[in-house]
Amino acid sequence: MFGDGLRCVSGTIVRLATKDERRRCVAYPSAGNASVSVRGQVTVPGIRDYQVWYRNAAPFCTPSTFNLTNGFEKVT
Repeated sequence: MFGDGLRCVSGTIVRLATKDERRRCVAYPSAGNASVSVRGQVTVPGIRDYQVWYRNAAPFCTPSTFNLTNGFEKVT
């Protein structure tokens, strides 16, 4: 358990960006952002695991103010 979700990706946490979610949808990268591999400092091919950590201050579930998406694995 981690926040209101499950952390299913281990290893180093790298903040790729901070986005404001006013329209209930956030995408990365958007115009003007570096790619995920550049921001994540990927220098050699391999398997990468990603999971988005986001703020969720809704007053239900646990008292945590953040949640996590499902994990995603990508071969680069």
